[in-house]
Amino acid sequence: MVAVLTSDEWEGTSPTVKARLTDVSGTALNQAAVSTITYHVYDLGAIEADAGTALVVATVIFNALQGWTVDSTGCNFVWLVPATKLPAGTANKSYRVEIVFVLATGEKIMLVCVFKRRNLISQTAA
Repeated sequence: MVAVLTSDEWEGTSPTVKARLTDVSGTALNQAAVSTITYHVYDLGAIEADAGTALVVATVIFNALQGWTVDSTGCNFVWLVPATKLPAGTANKSYRVEIVFVLATGEKIMLVCVFKRRNLISQTAA
């Protein structure tokens, strides 16, 4: 399963990624269902990737669904992308973040985010 999110983000900020992850039967995943989570960040202008980083399951996967603005059901994955992974001074560049969830069953879920960095006028004024 692959989900793709796209978003414009201000340069120097840390975008928040939220998702409701489910198994094939549609049941929301909990921490016990997820073995590992890793992500890579790609600079789409150069197609360069970072070395990859692991996330701590217990800090980004919630056993109870969390409120969000998409619907009344909620999300179970919340992660703040480190601003250092989308460097300041990179306005009008696009980055792709690929998050790989390996479930206890061995199944993989991919979440792909594409962020286009936008200029902050206050950061570019002389």
